[in-house]
Amino acid sequence: MKKIFFSYSERRKETLQALIADLKELSNYELWIDQKLTGGQQWWNEILKNIRECDVFLFALSAESLESEACSREYIYAYGLGKNILPVLVADGVAINLLPKELKEVQFVDYRAADKHAFMRLVSALDSLPESTALPEVMPEEPEVPVSYIDELFSVIRSSDPMSFEQQASILVKLKEKLHSESERQDAIKLLEKLRDRDDLYSKIGNQVADILASETDGVAGKVGPGARKQALFSAEEKQEERLSSRFGEESFRADSGEKNPGTDKEINRKNRAVLFAAAAVIVVLAGVLYMFFNPGSEYSGSDHTADSTGAVIPAPPQWAVTAGDDFSVLPCRWYCGPYSGNLLTAQTSQLGGQYMVAVNFGQPDIFRIPSPYSPVNDFYLEAQVQIISTNSQSVSAGLYFRADGNGYYVLRAADNGQYTLCYNANGVFRDLINWTHIENFNPFQKNRIGILAEGSRISVFINGTKVGEVLDSSSLSGVTGIEISAWNPMQVSVAFDNVVLRQKSLQGS
Repeated sequence: MKKIFFSYSERRKETLQALIADLKELSNYELWIDQKLTGGQQWWNEILKNIRECDVFLFALSAESLESEACSREYIYAYGLGKNILPVLVADGVAINLLPKELKEVQFVDYRAADKHAFMRLVSALDSLPESTALPEVMPEEPEVPVSYIDELFSVIRSSDPMSFEQQASILVKLKEKLHSESERQDAIKLLEKLRDRDDLYSKIGNQVADILASETDGVAGKVGPGARKQALFSAEEKQEERLSSRFGEESFRADSGEKNPGTDKEINRKNRAVLFAAAAVIVVLAGVLYMFFNPGSEYSGSDHTADSTGAVIPAPPQWAVTAGDDFSVLPCRWYCGPYSGNLLTAQTSQLGGQYMVAVNFGQPDIFRIPSPYSPVNDFYLEAQVQIISTNSQSVSAGLYFRADGNGYYVLRAADNGQYTLCYNANGVFRDLINWTHIENFNPFQKNRIGILAEGSRISVFINGTKVGEVLDSSSLSGVTGIEISAWNPMQVSVAFDNVVLRQKSLQGS
């Protein structure tokens, strides 16, 4: 009896029951699956042993399994052993042309329908595989136990080694990204709590961590109210006070070193901070009201749409003229075309078929930005047509960045899961202005128009001609624009950009 080793992503387990049941029905095959094992070195040794003993390495092909470190190490090891590898496609969203070489040598079986026809195709593919061969004389090196990205972050955070501001900021960015993954969200929250408790945490990082944890607390059933955020913020500030006290001494830190009741002093500080927070909030609101009242362009709410010569709906005030743009129909275009190579990232940009094509190979979670050929702008409306052409993994976004001034920049991202976000990046630390939000009737693998209307501190987001969000933020009021592709996993991705339009107020300002 031949033995099948079944490699799959745990995140797809519930949707694979039909395939598993069909495999168990095969009378001349024995199925091995690791669903009873839990992890660790013993678990990994058992997996490697069964890979060596199998006749067929069956890989449940999905976006989740392609991005799984454990699955990757399994099929690479099986390939090194010369095993028969049979990829079985079980879900949409897989870029077949971008599969790793280990999964390309045999035609995959399409099992997405999970019906009798899919079962017959599977049986036929299994029967057509050659007989398994003996293990090679020179065995490939056994892969190490896979450690998840979250586990690596946990090791760094719990370490007693001091961390620089840059290291803390980098960890914070990575944990914020993990909050968008349903399978890693709770782990990310726990790690944020551990990061908050570090003695060397910088106050700027601590305040951001407190904001995130407070918003997570407010988001659960039975909300605890606004006090949760204030308490989380106090916790971060008190941790900073403790760190300063231990570093410089209690007497040098406190204004009144003769105070015999430090608890009372801390309570007074709490009340003073609460008053300051409330006053700051009032000032921000008043500033926004005054801005909208006195700014000549502030009467525009995004509902006054006009059309350009092509008939496309442009959500910008009628008096705003087109000052720059590209439809990439004329060679050569003004945007950079050619190769790019960086740390664990390579890219190729080209003008193809009347579109600006960007192909990026991310060796790790990273960001790839391309500046536009346009001059820096203040108030403007910037729009582009964006389409994700292909990707061999999940968690990727494409969008527009703007007002990049050397200190930071804003970026609008539309992701492959049908959500968008608006954030500001200052010195490598992202601050969410609009959290990830679902977009109605949005298919990232089709052509979509995304746009930004910036008037002073007011920033409005448009997707396919509809205003979907607006914020007030004055971190940057002028700067250059461009396009961005972000990946939260190692992957290969291709994105097409087209019909870029930049509109600005006329010189008369009317």
